[in-house]
Amino acid sequence: MGWELRYFWKGQEMEATIQQALAELCVALGPIKERTDVYFSNGCDCGIKLRKKKEWEVKRCSARDGQLEQWTKVTFGRNEASMRRHLSQLSLPAPDLSKGIATTKRRQQAWYHRAQIEVTTIQAQSYQAVGEEDPSSHGTQSSSWVTVAVEADTTRAILETYAKLSEALSLEYAVFCGGYPGWLGIVHHEV
Repeated sequence: MGWELRYFWKGQEMEATIQQALAELCVALGPIKERTDVYFSNGCDCGIKLRKKKEWEVKRCSARDGQLEQWTKVTFGRNEASMRRHLSQLSLPAPDLSKGIATTKRRQQAWYHRAQIEVTTIQAQSYQAVGEEDPSSHGTQSSSWVTVAVEADTTRAILETYAKLSEALSLEYAVFCGGYPGWLGIVHHEV
């Protein structure tokens, strides 16, 4: 993975502001890609996700530099036992996989200088697992979000890109700065 700086805004009103800011910088976002993921709370430094209900993924924050976070990712296919062994080897607790947050994401990405910009709108709701293989959403209340991330191999590339974006993005209205694992703590109380 690499370094990341990510901001979250409540609601989707910020999406138009973000799109306008990127257009002013002549950043052309790629096509919209949509998918559903299920996130499991395991603290701010470790994210566990069932990507597209098919592949287990563990992301771990390995370093921080101010608000920048460096993430490493390991995938396990559908092998939940391997994912649990991996967490045990890292001395990390296994999360409760019977409850989590189901997200429907609409994501667009673009390269700007030496960094990748990612704009994602999110609909989040609580979920409960139905059987071992089929997490299924059962939440009745949905929560809308938009997130912007800048990702790169170096912190300098991220900071240079965010310097261009920050004036137009209204960062003072962001609800949270950090990765998806930390954001789960906020959204969990809403759904």
